[in-house]
Amino acid sequence: MLYASMRAQDFQKIFEKGKSSIVQPIGVRYRERKQKKLHWGVVVSAKKWKSAVQRNRIKRVLREAVYPLLPFIPEQYDIVFLFLGNNISQVQVDFLRSKIQEALFKALIIKEKL
Repeated sequence: MLYASMRAQDFQKIFEKGKSSIVQPIGVRYRERKQKKLHWGVVVSAKKWKSAVQRNRIKRVLREAVYPLLPFIPEQYDIVFLFLGNNISQVQVDFLRSKIQEALFKALIIKEKL
């Protein structure tokens, strides 16, 4: 399975034309594509999280939560994972991984809960 990071244009297309699934504190925006290469990225709002240190920590933990799930995501998607929480205590790998699984299941991207 091939994974690729996303460019700014890809993020913009997903936010304009993509669908979404939200399971607090995680949001998933996604778009199906014809190419068989999974593109994914992580977004944390600078408006909500003023400190770059906190934003970067949230992004690191979110990526760590996503990595084990990548083999179960079909390759024809562009996916953006968003952290929508208000509390830094919600930033725990296992908690976020379970919420990401729920959001992907709700969006019908993965067929069964892992």
